[in-house]
Amino acid sequence: DIVAALAKDLEAFNDPANAWREALVQFAKRIPLCATDRVAAGGRFALVGTTGVGKTTTIAKLASQFVLHNGNADIALISYESHAMASPDQLLRTGNILGIPVQKAQGFADLRDTLSQLDSKKLVLIDTPGRSPREEGFDDPLAGLIDPANKIKTLLALSGNAQEGFQKETLKRYKHIDLEGVTM
Repeated sequence: DIVAALAKDLEAFNDPANAWREALVQFAKRIPLCATDRVAAGGRFALVGTTGVGKTTTIAKLASQFVLHNGNADIALISYESHAMASPDQLLRTGNILGIPVQKAQGFADLRDTLSQLDSKKLVLIDTPGRSPREEGFDDPLAGLIDPANKIKTLLALSGNAQEGFQKETLKRYKHIDLEGVTM
């Protein structure tokens, strides 16, 4: 669609570089973005997604933005794992750099207890284990996040450079969760 629209006015761009810039502008206008920063308003947010899509890195960026604008008193991070505890080294480094607490929660009951301890925090970001959508028992670690009592909003992290088929498969596997949004 973009190329077809630009082809009509190709002579107006003088050279391919100008046409390419205009194509990028038109492409950017077609990407739907959230009108407000829902995370900045606070709440409990869990980032879910497959292994290696950047959930922990996204949490670090969101936490940094929050601390920059609000200070570090009203934010906490949780490393959540439903079974064997993974190493939350990157999350701990983020917490140390920003001067914010990082809690570990293993299993549903521990997550609920940890969240109740952090009730006074304006923003709680939860890092979840990465799993392949093809993995057996895929839904197990997410059950505690779906519990309405936890008041957790879920953000799905997708890799922007993943093949379309894999992204569709990932979205299909997370359709049972009421997603607040998608990060890339």
